Formats: sequence, C-alpha cells, structure tokens
Amino acid sequence: MLRETAEAWRRWMRAFSYSGPQEPMVRRAAITLKLCDDWINGSLVASPTSSLPAAFGGVRNWDYRYAWIRDAAFTVFALRRVGFGGEADAFLGWVLDAFENTVQPQIIYTLGGDPVPREVEDAGLEGYRRSAPVRWGNGAADQRQHDIYGEVLDCADQWLRAGGDVQPALWAGLVELARTAESAWCRPDQAIWEVRSEGRVFTYSAGMCQVALDRAAGIGERLGLPGPVGTWRAAAEKVRRLILERSWDEDAQTLSEHIDGGGSLDASLLALPLRKVVPADHPRMAATTAAIAERLSAGDGLLYRYLQDASPDGLSGDEGAFLLCSFWLVDISCCKATSNGPRSCTTRSARPHRRVGTARLIHGGPATVLARVVIRARVVIRRTRAPACPSRPPPPGTTSRREDPRPGRALRAMW
Repeated sequence: MLRETAEAWRRWMRAFSYSGPQEPMVRRAAITLKLCDDWINGSLVASPTSSLPAAFGGVRNWDYRYAWIRDAAFTVFALRRVGFGGEADAFLGWVLDAFENTVQPQIIYTLGGDPVPREVEDAGLEGYRRSAPVRWGNGAADQRQHDIYGEVLDCADQWLRAGGDVQPALWAGLVELARTAESAWCRPDQAIWEVRSEGRVFTYSAGMCQVALDRAAGIGERLGLPGPVGTWRAAAEKVRRLILERSWDEDAQTLSEHIDGGGSLDASLLALPLRKVVPADHPRMAATTAAIAERLSAGDGLLYRYLQDASPDGLSGDEGAFLLCSFWLVDISCCKATSNGPRSCTTRSARPHRRVGTARLIHGGPATVLARVVIRARVVIRRTRAPACPSRPPPPGTTSRREDPRPGRALRAMW
C-alpha cells in the first residue's frame, strides 16, 4: 500500500508545470491543497480542522471541515496555475450537483454535497490552548453570500478557455447562476467575511455578481450559446459603473466596503482588479489600494481584513492579520509591473509559514490559506520576470486529470 500510495503521488505530480521562484515551496503548496481534495466527490475541504482560535483564548473558533464554494474555487484556481486541471473538472460537477440538491445555492456543503449541520458548542472540551468554545457545524451555512455566483462562473470560464467542453446540463446550471446574480447584486448579504451582524450590500459581493454576469456573457458570446447575453453584458457594465460611483467616498478618497459608501474599508476591495471588475490603475482603485495599505496595515507586510471599530461584525474577541489580503496587495503590485515591491512583500508575508502564530491565520486554516496564496503569488511574480522563468510543460503522455472516474451528474458527458 505504501508503494502504491507513493506512486500515485508521483504520477499526479508529473503534471506540475511551475518553474520559477521558490519552486520547492510551490510544489509543497500544491501537495497541501491536493490533500484537501475529496477525490470521491470532487469537493475540497476548507481545512481539516475545527475550533482553532483566531487569537489564543478568544472565541472566534469555527468548524471548517466542510466545502466552502469560495474556498474550493480559490483552490482549483491555484492548482490550475501550476498544471493541475482535473480538479476543476470535478469541482464544477460537484458544485452544480450540490446546488441542484438544495432549494437555493448554499455557501457551504458537506464533502458529499449535503447541508452542513447546525452549529453547536461542545462544553465538554476546553479547546486548543483553552480557547473555548469548541464548535461543531457552522452557523454561517444559512447566510447569503452573493459572491459565490461569480466564483463558480469564473471557474467555469477558465476551465472552458483551457479546452473544457460545455454540455447542455452544465450551461443550464451556469445560466441559472447568472440570472440569480443579475438580481442579487443589490441585495444585502453577509459577504466574504461571513459577518454575523445585519446584512448590508457589500461592494465585494456586488463586484462578484458583476463577474458572474461578465463571464456568462463572455462564455455565451464566445461559444454561441443560447441565453440573454446582451442583457448580461449590459447588467455587468451597469454594476461596474455603480461600484465606482456609489461606493466612492469623496471625503475618505476611497471605495467603501458597502455599495452605499461611507468610507469604511474592507481588504476584499483589493480583489476587484484581480477579478477584472475595475482596472488596478483606475484612479479610484489606485486610491483605494493606497488607503487599504495604510489604514489596514498590521505591520511587516500584513493586513487586517477590516477594522472592527469601523466595521462591526457582530462578534466579540480580537483577531490578527489575514494573510490572503497581503497577497492580494502583492498581486496588485504585480499588475503595476514593479518587480522588486511584490517580491519583497511576498517574502515578508510568507514568513508565517514557519511561525504560523505570527499572522494568527483564520478562515480556512494556516496550511490551506497559505498554500493557495503561495502558489498565486509565485505565479504572478514569475509573470513579471517572464520570459526568464517560463512554465515547464508536463512530460509527454501525462495528464492532470483525476484518477477517480466518477464525476458529478452535470459533467458526466465530459468524461
């Protein structure tokens, strides 16, 4: 069994195509993400942990042993960038099947695609380093987070651009997501950070609805598929324009975390240019990036997600920096084509992989969050140095397709 297991890993790693800065770290990051892949179903666990605290002795301790649509999409993006495309095939099949099995799309599912159990506190356990409570299940399961429509459609768009074959069942599912995004962008939700306060219309969520509409229109146009492509294209442009106009706060000189302005900051705004909602060099986006780097700085290249006094999230307790946000800032620096800045910031931000407590990582667990952002950051830095570090093609005859032959129903014809 040991010999067969080792051979299976070597066979999978033959598709590894990255060649650039810190290749051993990228290789290890890919392996870490693959360990979170449920190859039977096609889902990906956010983290194989529950109730690790955001801060020792704190109460922000959550159960992450489930598949978050957003986190899984981030993972397949990262794996695809270093040569592994099969996971995206399986994820799309799994997520559309999961959506089909519930009345409306959920943000979290079990690995088998079922609803997540209700959140309960286990009084019989003291928690890691006495950081109670220990929780099983997750109370965010019933939240509305409108960014998931964009996550799935962006993943599908990248998969189709890489040669995927769109079948009627797949397109029907994507059309339904685009239609939902068309009306959801202006409705309150709890957004990417899963706040437990009253819902608001978050700028990031509106932006990801714009992504859903833009990608659906692009897929339909490119492949000549049926659907209200013109309506989606017009709606995408409308949402993009309203984000720049309505969330802009003239006094704070920044886009705001909420679509109705106010000047409060949220580091997820850094993702808008990365998802092609707003150009990185747009004056209002550039001002927002500068404001986030200054006002949300935790020092040493790290960023807070938001400031709790300015953006109450309905929870008690403290938290530290959120590593993903620092790498979003790295990405934007790369978009501006300055090579030393991104490399320096990436080096500082990656230090916590040896001392995880430095960043007090939350939501997704240290290993999975860091693995995803390490791959993303190294790939974009390599891009700024091209053609010095070209991607290494897989050896002839190798493939990144998953070895398990059981896809979701929506993609069965593709296999």
